[in-house]
Amino acid sequence: MSTLSLPSRHVPSADVSSVDGPRCHLDLGAPSRCHLTPRQLDIWALLASGYSNAAIADHLGLTPRWIDNAVGALYGALGIDTLDRKVNARVYATVLYFQRSAAGWP
Repeated sequence: MSTLSLPSRHVPSADVSSVDGPRCHLDLGAPSRCHLTPRQLDIWALLASGYSNAAIADHLGLTPRWIDNAVGALYGALGIDTLDRKVNARVYATVLYFQRSAAGWP
């Protein structure tokens, strides 16, 4: 089985300010810096757990369209450029989520 190796700029360290494009520095000690709402944090956790947008909608009792819009807003809050064809926004958001978790960011 081969191992996938991503360029370091796509798998940033806890200081993601060095990554191309983020509009929001994820200060692991100050989560409010990105102004994530409790709902965005819930969606982010489900997204990082592998849920599809439809599954997130079903789990939260919301419409798929609402979740599509909310996921887009989450990407914006995280500073992920969804127009950058070199970056998969969902994977990038998941990497950021697990880095945040590993650093003890509530």
